[in-house]
Amino acid sequence: MGKARQKKRRGNLQTPRFEITVVLGVGHGEASLDAEVEIAKSAVLYADHVRIASPRLFAVIAAMELSTVTPQTLSKALKRAVRHGGDTLRPVAEDAQAIWEALDALPPRHALTAAERKEKTALLRNFNQGLEGLRTTARRNLDECLATPLIPAINAGLISLDPLVSEEESFDDLPDDLLLQRYVDRVKSTLADQRTYPLFDATTAHLADLGVEAGEFSRSNRFNLRALNAASGTGLVERLPSFDGADMSEIVDIRKELDAPLARFRRSVEETASDLPESPADPDFEPSLDHLWLTKVSPAIEEIRERVQQDASLRRLSMRALPAAAGQVAAVGGLSATGLAIAAASHPNYIWAALAASVSVGPTIASVASERSRALNQAQNMPFYFLYRSGVSLERRRR
Repeated sequence: MGKARQKKRRGNLQTPRFEITVVLGVGHGEASLDAEVEIAKSAVLYADHVRIASPRLFAVIAAMELSTVTPQTLSKALKRAVRHGGDTLRPVAEDAQAIWEALDALPPRHALTAAERKEKTALLRNFNQGLEGLRTTARRNLDECLATPLIPAINAGLISLDPLVSEEESFDDLPDDLLLQRYVDRVKSTLADQRTYPLFDATTAHLADLGVEAGEFSRSNRFNLRALNAASGTGLVERLPSFDGADMSEIVDIRKELDAPLARFRRSVEETASDLPESPADPDFEPSLDHLWLTKVSPAIEEIRERVQQDASLRRLSMRALPAAAGQVAAVGGLSATGLAIAAASHPNYIWAALAASVSVGPTIASVASERSRALNQAQNMPFYFLYRSGVSLERRRR
């Protein structure tokens, strides 16, 4: 096989997507989605895609559709808001839908009578006012239930929401036992799904354990490994010093910047997870993860920080040596100091080659450059560089 063919085949290889399915129960009985948001933040930073399944998401999806409604999505968004909008959104959506249907019932523009044109003008004015009020109500609902932070990740295609209710159904008309059965079925299917990494809240994890003990659910050793990797990876991300203050848009930006370090971090998580209890539901899991952070992860991040600082020190050293080196190379190579400085600014690799040609200064500068490159490459290739770089990015964005 030729080299060109081998190169093409290697280029077609893709890293498998790391997908996390987060299944959550009714939580603490409140409308707030703070738990979903916090879990989603760490999952988005760790995974390629996150699906959140929870019976508490039905009204959130309706509000999100209305907050960004377009003429193409208006009819669908109004129908969903009427079915799933809850006590605050539904009445406003019903009024807007009634006006929309009245507009739709009018004849085509060319067939309108003078009275009908006047009626249509009034209906359009009322509809536009009602639609703006609907958007305002939807945004207020999202803010009140703390769901607004999810929007950047949803728009970026990193999160999808599964409310366990179809578009054609009305949430209020569904029996509680049917919703509960769907929630249980979702837990069961997630346990058996080999394509995703499960992440459960405490209530759902307890349900999963009960189902397995009763023989109603089945999970393989592969499930235990997948669940452990998801819980370990997101758990370590959550322990970043500035993570609590980060918003979702910052998480999305950082996630896009760190693909290569993230792949190494995932491999490291798989290796270190063997030191943890077999199940994230184990009461000792969180203390064990804290111990792992203190004994392995935090020291590794500190070592990376020292290596990066070493690179900064070497960079300062090279900048101090540059003026003297420029003068000597100008004498040896026939270049003016000004010309060399311009060449250095435009072609940084050229300056090191030119300086290396100098008998007295070249070896020193070349050594500094080589040490700089080696220190930085070593840091970037370390397994926990992803956590270090994420933490630095979060700290900078908080300033």
